[in-house]
Amino acid sequence: MPEASCAFDEHPNEAFKDLARLATYICQAPVAAIVFSNGMRSSAGQGLGDTAPGQYRCWIKAALGMSPEQFGLCIDLCEVTLDRDRLTVIEDLSQQPQLRDRPFINSSPHYRFYCGIPLVSPKGTTVGTLCVLDDEPRQLDLTQRKALATLSRQATRSLRALRDFGTYFQRSPWQDSRSQHYLGAVPLAKNPYHLPLPAKTAAQSSHDEISRFPQDETPNRFSILETITEAFFAVDRQWRLLYVNRRAEKLWNIRRNEVVDTNLWETFPDLIESVFAQECHAAFDTQTCRHFEEYYDPLGIWLEVRLHPEPQRLSIYFRDVTQYKKNETVLLEQSHLSSLVSSVSSALAQSQTLDESLDRSIQALLTHLQAKTVGIWLVQADDPDTTTFDCTEQPLTLAQHNHTGDSLPDDLFPKTTVLEESLLGWVADIREPYINNRLDRIGQDFPLESAAALPNSGFDPSVLDVAKLTAWANDQNIQGLVLYPLIVEERLLGVLLICGCHPWTEDAVSVLDWLSSTIGLSVDRSWAREALVNRRKSLLFRLAGQIRNSLDLDTILDTAVHEIRSLLQIDRCYYLWCSGQGESPLTLAVTHEACAKDIPSFLGESFMSQAERLVPKIWQLETVQLNDLDQADDETRAFLEPLDVKAQLILPLGTRSGQFGAIACSHGNGRIWNDNEVELLQAVVDQLAIAIDQAELYAKTCAAALAAQTQARQLQEAMEHLKQTEAQLIQHEKMSSLGQMVAGIAHEINNPVNFITGNISHASTYVEDLLGLIDLYQRHIPDPPEEIEDEIEDIDLEFLEEDLPKLIDSMKMGAERIRQIVVSLRNFSRLDEADVKAVDIHEGIESTLLILHNRLKGKGELAPIRVIKYYGDLPKVDCFPGLLNQVFMNIIANAIDAVEDHGLRSPQSSETPTITICTETTCSGLTPGAKNCTNPDSVTIRIRDNGPGIKSEMLEKLFDPFFTTKSVGKGTGLGLSIGYQIIVEKHQGRIWCESEEGTGTEFFMQIPLRQPELDL
Repeated sequence: MPEASCAFDEHPNEAFKDLARLATYICQAPVAAIVFSNGMRSSAGQGLGDTAPGQYRCWIKAALGMSPEQFGLCIDLCEVTLDRDRLTVIEDLSQQPQLRDRPFINSSPHYRFYCGIPLVSPKGTTVGTLCVLDDEPRQLDLTQRKALATLSRQATRSLRALRDFGTYFQRSPWQDSRSQHYLGAVPLAKNPYHLPLPAKTAAQSSHDEISRFPQDETPNRFSILETITEAFFAVDRQWRLLYVNRRAEKLWNIRRNEVVDTNLWETFPDLIESVFAQECHAAFDTQTCRHFEEYYDPLGIWLEVRLHPEPQRLSIYFRDVTQYKKNETVLLEQSHLSSLVSSVSSALAQSQTLDESLDRSIQALLTHLQAKTVGIWLVQADDPDTTTFDCTEQPLTLAQHNHTGDSLPDDLFPKTTVLEESLLGWVADIREPYINNRLDRIGQDFPLESAAALPNSGFDPSVLDVAKLTAWANDQNIQGLVLYPLIVEERLLGVLLICGCHPWTEDAVSVLDWLSSTIGLSVDRSWAREALVNRRKSLLFRLAGQIRNSLDLDTILDTAVHEIRSLLQIDRCYYLWCSGQGESPLTLAVTHEACAKDIPSFLGESFMSQAERLVPKIWQLETVQLNDLDQADDETRAFLEPLDVKAQLILPLGTRSGQFGAIACSHGNGRIWNDNEVELLQAVVDQLAIAIDQAELYAKTCAAALAAQTQARQLQEAMEHLKQTEAQLIQHEKMSSLGQMVAGIAHEINNPVNFITGNISHASTYVEDLLGLIDLYQRHIPDPPEEIEDEIEDIDLEFLEEDLPKLIDSMKMGAERIRQIVVSLRNFSRLDEADVKAVDIHEGIESTLLILHNRLKGKGELAPIRVIKYYGDLPKVDCFPGLLNQVFMNIIANAIDAVEDHGLRSPQSSETPTITICTETTCSGLTPGAKNCTNPDSVTIRIRDNGPGIKSEMLEKLFDPFFTTKSVGKGTGLGLSIGYQIIVEKHQGRIWCESEEGTGTEFFMQIPLRQPELDL
């Protein structure tokens, strides 16, 4: 700043800061500042006197939303206000030639709006400016201008510093030279409140000796303290009151001759625990000035306090700022009310449902009014379609529609009430607002208050339990209650209730009166829109009734397109006839149309270029909605632009006979097809499809009936034949599976039988020898003769003793093997278990593998098939064991056939034939391995082979009866079909196959853990 010396207080005065904050609330702007100066920088010397540029000084005492580098611009703009000496409003700074090139106007943050009002001292001297900045151009209304004027007057009379400034402006130059600590520039890093004091003069030294003299001995020295407008105390280090001026006597209601020389805290014991006491001690301890405000409850006033410490004395200045606080409260309330009006207006203006608008409105009322409860009751009528009400025509009922905040007692404010049955009903009946700012004392004031507030109202106190209302108000600390009837054009729509812990001011009541009318208008408009929608629905349903009552197809379609165009007020509505699915070529033609007279007709047109784009969507009954041509893709834009169509809506329809078409609506301008229109038109299209079906059925009734009878008879015969064939094939499949099972059993039993019979002769010989030896020992013990010793050597007794246990073990193994085979056969067939039982799935799989062991092991040049098992921790599963084992048998046998047919078991194959079996618990409906399965209810069995795989086109037919992928003569085509019935129908499970040609095949079987009680 070339000519200014700016002192910025790092600890700004809170009073000025509050005033600046109020200015931002009033103007709804982000930046505000309070600037004091001693004159103009210009040499012209206008406004405040001829202060030379070198002597110019300024103080920025409050700055909100502004960085220090922007202070120069703020001071320059304040000079404009000082020059004009009146409220200055510049709506757009960029339009001012002398200002638009300044920094922060032509650069960030690009200030645009400026408002400044002079600050005038009590003596009429202009000492500074209150200014507001914004980065958006704006205007101020009359209310905002008046509020700023009030703020400027408050600033000049509420702070003691302004008097000092007024005195300073009248000083002579030699006085200024002796007070450089007030005028000199102070770096931003320093605090002007803590500047070093000048050396004491003789007068000041004598003034420091005040505490040494009685008050009555130095009358001249205290004359200045008697003339100041503030109350003044002087105390020493022992908190002894040294001096009290007349203002202090009046403010504190004391006599100074009684309190001087007394202890401050004994005289005013209420101050001991106050902020005042803390600040006094801090002032003495730190020897720094203190400035604060505190509410003094015994006097019921707000005090502004300044403390000026000296080593042995503390000077205390008091000022009653209660009125200032009240003014501040009024300004804050006006700001809150302004924000409230803005919030409610925004909530009601936005396009949303009535419930959402009212919810946002009452939430704004609760927040900005600091209320405890806000509720809206709306009237209800006997007819649910009625949206406007008149209490003279039908009985009215009030029902709570919206509520926020604390709950209300139902006996005092019922959720549903009729007129004259509660306080709500009474307000609705008399149609006048009820305002009570003494609700906690309503038990004392109610009869008088009700008569005074609403004369001749006919209020019957019996409709309200005054005792309960008083108890509730006292319990909840409710003081203010307002009820406003919502009335529009003498029609009652509802009641607005607001209650809070504070009384309602006149400004708040005035704003609430306006807001209640605004809310009533919003409710009325919403109900009017609802009534309009109801009328449109009625019209559309009448149209649907008309087209359904006609059996002539041309009449139906012509009526539909004309009525829809008339209803929506659009340029064109037409019917597109579309070729059916599978028909070639694709056809799209306009058969019926209703359009404005000044646009060309599409009737008879065939939009073949659009057939490939639109026909599949019509087949899928997919709605095509275009609100603006600019939003369309290039192909659609190229087609519609020459036709002068900017908005289009196509609603397809399909009849039960397989015919397809669409109702198309188009408009020459952009148009938003709202959800209500689309929904209602869809209902008409559905009715139109039914009407077309009726017309077709009427023309083909006899032929269709005869064809249906013939087809039904043929289907019945085919079904009977299919059932017989299926039963025969199923029996054949069962016998084939049984044959495989018996062959496996015979083979497996044969080996242990041969093993046993091959060793039985040796066992018999050993037993005979042992018996003979025992006999000899019986005859020659204890000393066996030589003959016995020879016999022992002949039979090799040691070998017998060693081999006989092994022989017995071998016989046991053979017997055990036979037993295991028998058990496996029993587990597989489960012939004795025809009901649902909880079994181990792994046991059934092992039994199946054991039966198929002969096919799995290697034979000659056939390599063995490797079986890999990944068994999960499965609980027992409710199932039909025999049927489930049959499915395992079919699928594993098919896997064996697949790897054999693929040549994997031949010596030339480099790949090992492999079958992988996995089991795990899963959740029904989810794929195996899904991580979001937290409560498994099914088991999944997967059987995979590394065979040739199955072609994708065959997978869909895999479970169909008689379909097989095997060569002729090897398969019946019923194994998987029967397995599908067992898994899906018998066990309510799922079975599917995943396969890619060349990568193998995997079957999935998913079975619930628990089954209902079912029979075979």
